[in-house]
Amino acid sequence: MAQNTNDEKIADLKKKRLIWGLIITLLGAGVILFTKYGVLQGWQLESEKANIQIEIQKQIKTRDSLKQVVKRLNYDDRAIERLARERYGMIKPGEEVLFVPQTQ
Repeated sequence: MAQNTNDEKIADLKKKRLIWGLIITLLGAGVILFTKYGVLQGWQLESEKANIQIEIQKQIKTRDSLKQVVKRLNYDDRAIERLARERYGMIKPGEEVLFVPQTQ
């Protein structure tokens, strides 16, 4: 009878250890995965970082092309003339403007 009671106590102790071990493991996994500094948050931040870097590259290309346009307008008289003709309808003295109707 004493042996049986000890076996039951050992079995209960093993169950309690198992349950506590599972609880601690689940809490640890929850902290690792779902907190502010967890793995899932890290993955989201890496994805956002990649998207931002792509956007930065697009903006750099846009900036470079705009710098080229500014440079052309500062130093190329033909570029200025073309812009004045296209946007403002300016003409040289003696020129005639012909309007061509657009077909639909």
